[in-house]
Amino acid sequence: MFKRFINDERGNLTLEAAIIMPMFLLFVVFMAMIIRISIADMALKKAVNETAEIYATHAYPVAMVTGAIEKKTDELIKEYTGDATNLDEINQFLNFIFEETGINPTDMIYNAAEGPTGNLIIDSFNASHDDALFEADAMDVKITDRPSLNGSGDAYIGIEASYKLRIVAPFIDKEITLKHKGYERLWTGA
Repeated sequence: MFKRFINDERGNLTLEAAIIMPMFLLFVVFMAMIIRISIADMALKKAVNETAEIYATHAYPVAMVTGAIEKKTDELIKEYTGDATNLDEINQFLNFIFEETGINPTDMIYNAAEGPTGNLIIDSFNASHDDALFEADAMDVKITDRPSLNGSGDAYIGIEASYKLRIVAPFIDKEITLKHKGYERLWTGA
């Protein structure tokens, strides 16, 4: 009786499938997670680099407008004060006031620029994929390297974005952070 039970091959395929199928499904799920991480990583890198390039290419017109405004303002100050003062003296006075009060207008401008910068990166990130697997509010954007538009100092902009991606798979419930930094030289004509 026992010998007949050992030689019976009915159900072998079911037993083999019961052993192999869970491992195969686990492999497929992990491959899907790796692909999802890769898509998010490539989309984040593309979004950050494109945004840094946008800033770099639009810096020259901003520098030209800034220079024209400074020139016209200097002319108006000289005209109204009868050449008693000029824009450089007023800038020195304002810098003294800002130092004494602890106000940094440059920081205020860059902090205000982080909002639109984040929106550009999020829009570019969302345009890189057509699914709803990624959440735009899981992104954090910072301008790390601040350029000088007047020709003095560094003419580089650095933008850093981090994206928190939640990984949910069998036996895994973890959050990873993807980070990328875009670094671009501004086209200021100098």
